[in-house]
Amino acid sequence: MDHALEQINFVNGEEEDEEFKVRGQYPHNNDDQKICLDSSIWRNLPSDILERVLAHLPVLSLLRFKTVCKKLNRVILSKPFLSTHSDLPPRDPWIAVFQSDSCSQFHAYNPDLNVWHQISLSFLPFHVRGLASAGGLLCCRGELNGSLSIVICNPITKRWTILPPMIKKRVVPIVSTVVKGSEFKVFVAGDDLLPDGHTDLSSEVYDSSNGHWALSGLIPPESDLEFGSVISNGNLYCLTVSPYGALSFNLQEGVWTKIQATMPKNITIPSLVECSGRIFMVGGAMKKTVFDSIRVWELCENAMAWKEVAKMKNKLFKELHTEENELYFTAVGHGNLIYFSIYRRPQMLAFDMSTRLWFWLPPHPVTGASEGKPLFCYPFYPNLFSAID
Repeated sequence: MDHALEQINFVNGEEEDEEFKVRGQYPHNNDDQKICLDSSIWRNLPSDILERVLAHLPVLSLLRFKTVCKKLNRVILSKPFLSTHSDLPPRDPWIAVFQSDSCSQFHAYNPDLNVWHQISLSFLPFHVRGLASAGGLLCCRGELNGSLSIVICNPITKRWTILPPMIKKRVVPIVSTVVKGSEFKVFVAGDDLLPDGHTDLSSEVYDSSNGHWALSGLIPPESDLEFGSVISNGNLYCLTVSPYGALSFNLQEGVWTKIQATMPKNITIPSLVECSGRIFMVGGAMKKTVFDSIRVWELCENAMAWKEVAKMKNKLFKELHTEENELYFTAVGHGNLIYFSIYRRPQMLAFDMSTRLWFWLPPHPVTGASEGKPLFCYPFYPNLFSAID
């Protein structure tokens, strides 16, 4: 862990912006001034106050502070500090992006610095593809001894564990993860690639508190699950196709329910996203047979309806959708932002739900994105505490 910072490399970002935010330099009247604090203040600061100050810093600052001296390294890695840090609201809403091929790294977008970070996963025993995330944990899949294995890891602390085999053998299940305190759960559901051509409608849950998988409720019949899911307020949500619809799974009771809200008419390529505890659906709207716009709907469960809350501006939509470019995208939500990964585009697009502004991210360095290979994006909160023993 002493060299974790070196394995988080800044790519495609502005070094000046990075330096400005990390070092605390403030330009004033074109005179670059550094804010200098009396070192004796920090040297004599009571340990409990020092821990409170450090606990509010982003993870990149903590990684840097660890290298300053043995005292800070000891404080930052202590159980009391990590407990205090974990109790605070997450403050680093990054997006983890995996390429479609198995690999030993992933890239993460840091909205505070507006840069991409390259983060190594070489500490894992095999190359992986992303499946899901929760807090600072990533759930990935890889091959071990010729069979599918699921691994949970914290890429900042390099702690990881391989889960035992699932009760049912699955090829492409829906996967989601949730963290609560020092424990985590992994949910898998369905599989549309069974050898006999049938669809598996079962689901199961791995609980880190006992280290076992357990079968959970049956998925409603004739539910063809769409890839991707989100968790909010104790429920897992996912989409179905042919026809489009939505399901919810109560994590506590283990019960699947069809969401009775009528899907928007003429919707295409929908994605479910979660933003600040609210469930949204992002998709294209068709007008007759023409791709007409990109829109955002919010699930109003009390009224059992999808309410349109945003529409992409025509100028931006026409820039994306041309006769030469087929428009295909997936979306993921984090905080107040919805991120769009667009087919054959070297940049991701974002929509801020609070300001209603659309903006482009810096070009991402993920291999193969411009050639049309799909990207898999997940919310990610980097942290130094871990639910992995």
